[in-house]
Amino acid sequence: SGLIATLIVCLTILGVYISVVAVPGLESGDYVLIMMFREILPWGAAIFAAAIVAACMSTASEQVITISAAITNDFAKGVLKIQMDDARTVLFGRVVMVAITVICCVIAIFMSSVLSLMYYASNVIATFVPSYLIGLWWNRVNWQGMMA
Repeated sequence: SGLIATLIVCLTILGVYISVVAVPGLESGDYVLIMMFREILPWGAAIFAAAIVAACMSTASEQVITISAAITNDFAKGVLKIQMDDARTVLFGRVVMVAITVICCVIAIFMSSVLSLMYYASNVIATFVPSYLIGLWWNRVNWQGMMA
């Protein structure tokens, strides 16, 4: 991933160079990489797109695994006190992963843009961050107080 990040930085620097020297009539800097791929490195667009997709997939899979583990261990086993052996815990976690993925896909389909999706996500995060921070730094907090 370090090599890919270095490649992306180098391509960006090359794009800025192209925008300054080779394409003086460029209206916006947003089109620098597109112009670079079209004019100089047509195969570079595939590498750039693959790097973006790899980063998105890595982040998404990590988030789904983290949420699944939290729901399985903290909520199902901790709060609901469901007794599960290791095989059932793994199965429950996999079912939760599929459910979370389906829920996220449905939410993404009904959002009008990426910006509205980011706005929705920041609102959800802002709802839970105070409870999370209080739980980290206050040892006497219980779940009833957190729900209140």
